[in-house]
Amino acid sequence: HTGNHKPLETITQNGVENTVTSNATQGERQYTLIDTFTNSTNGAESSYYALAYLADVYNHQDLVNALANPNTVITLKNNIELQSNVDINKEMTTIKGDGFTIYNRNHKLTVKHKNITIENVKFEDYKDIALSIWNSENVKLTSVDMNGNPKESTVRSAVGIEIYGSTVE
Repeated sequence: HTGNHKPLETITQNGVENTVTSNATQGERQYTLIDTFTNSTNGAESSYYALAYLADVYNHQDLVNALANPNTVITLKNNIELQSNVDINKEMTTIKGDGFTIYNRNHKLTVKHKNITIENVKFEDYKDIALSIWNSENVKLTSVDMNGNPKESTVRSAVGIEIYGSTVE
């Protein structure tokens, strides 16, 4: 593939590896792994990829803008301070925290769709709920830390993660 596709991992289809090549940059689309399947008859493995929008996020508004697109891979490039409640309501969204922190400041991030991944991110300074997951399937949380209100605060945080009617791993 040429043009706006970035080299990623190899694609394994029926046990044969093929490399996806080209150049994707911020704001473009790239192939990203969405599923791996092993053929029960011959044991061959196949990987399935879809085009994903790439978004580097430096602040609250960047996050809101990036979440307007389905099939988005968001990479935090800075700590984010939420200015309002933020919904993830587009399918196939991944937030890669890269160790950065989302400061909730009395706002919450709410997952409202399926196939959402949040990895390597910290949530801090929340009064009620940092992350809410509502009626969502296949939500993956990896290396997600919750640290409520600062120690010196007289108000205790309520809940780090609220899960309702969802499948989360």
